[in-house]
Amino acid sequence: MLFQNNKTKSKGPEIHILVTGASGFLGSHIVWQLLEAGYRVTGTARGAKVGYLRDAFSEHGQPGNFSAVELVDISSGNFSEILKDIDAIIHTASYLPSRKTGMDLNSRIKLVCDGTLHLFQEAAKADVKTVVFTSSMINFPPGGPYGWDGQSYTAVIPLSNFNPVSPSDASKSPWAAYALERTASEEAVWEWKEKFCPGMDIISSRFSPSWIYGPLIPSFPRLAPQPDYGAFSSTGFIYALLRKDNPHYPPSGGWVDVRDVAQVHIDLLRTSREEGDIHGGYKKRFITIAPSAIVENASSTLFKRAVEIIALERSELEKKGRLVDANKVVEYPGTNTTQMNEYLAEALERLGTTLGTKEGAEGDKGTKLEWKLWKETVLDTVDSLISVEEAWKSKGWRVEVPDEKPMGL
Repeated sequence: MLFQNNKTKSKGPEIHILVTGASGFLGSHIVWQLLEAGYRVTGTARGAKVGYLRDAFSEHGQPGNFSAVELVDISSGNFSEILKDIDAIIHTASYLPSRKTGMDLNSRIKLVCDGTLHLFQEAAKADVKTVVFTSSMINFPPGGPYGWDGQSYTAVIPLSNFNPVSPSDASKSPWAAYALERTASEEAVWEWKEKFCPGMDIISSRFSPSWIYGPLIPSFPRLAPQPDYGAFSSTGFIYALLRKDNPHYPPSGGWVDVRDVAQVHIDLLRTSREEGDIHGGYKKRFITIAPSAIVENASSTLFKRAVEIIALERSELEKKGRLVDANKVVEYPGTNTTQMNEYLAEALERLGTTLGTKEGAEGDKGTKLEWKLWKETVLDTVDSLISVEEAWKSKGWRVEVPDEKPMGL
């Protein structure tokens, strides 16, 4: 096995991981956990973020285990120097629906597909055998299933396992366009693997339906030395609760803690080819959702409960007039159907079997991955955001919760 369980025997500096999008919300947590486990890590970023990235991780992990490099254009160029001595890749970099590139839909799809494929092609040239890439729940058919429909897949994944979003749908909203881009890029990856690189171990990990929340990494003020609310990503929706007149909520329920998503990415790297193939063929598409979200079917009242938790446990914020009224919080009626919950539970159990945790929808403690509960996620996130505010204020910056939709949604 290439990767050892870091809780038993870490390979330390012998294993070198490239993380794309390392300055992002999820990417930074993946880097943080990899360094904590003793791995060597190279993170990619663009422009000034390269220096911020280097500073943010300079004191974390073993000395010399982190380096930052600029990846200006993922869709072209020679990556041979970047990929030199790299054992595996975790690919988290992606375009978000809020990105306004000025390109038409077809151009954006081509950009996303070309960028993803080019990374895999360069990885193959460098003889990198394992790639975990962050996909999205949005790539699956709406409402599920989130795995396999019983067929034996020995070739590419059939279209029935992907979101059927059409160009017509995509022309009507940024989110539908994002769904089409992500679905098209994943389809392209599996087709490329079948035709050109059957020996590469590709693992696709997607997050919950549909949102990742949680605290920022402890050194986030170094990663964003001045106010950059966009860097909060989807956890910006929790930050928005700290504005009394907040009208902004995510367009759907569902959640998972960013720290759990990061750990799943790393744990998937530790599975050997044989273990990864236990479900046969290309069955390496996994979702990551908080088990309690399935058991409680709690997506519909998720943010109302978040406000109630903050009011009870961080009452000083409410006293300062910094908390939205729980009775005005948007709810998501009928977010999860019984069938959808069954699909989610099956998919989560499949993930647990692959990781050797046997973790199903119960979310039992004592396994390798102890899923965060909503209360813990909310409180850790609020504490983290308040800490970042204080760091920015200490440098003389004016800080306030923006009256803008997080992620541009």
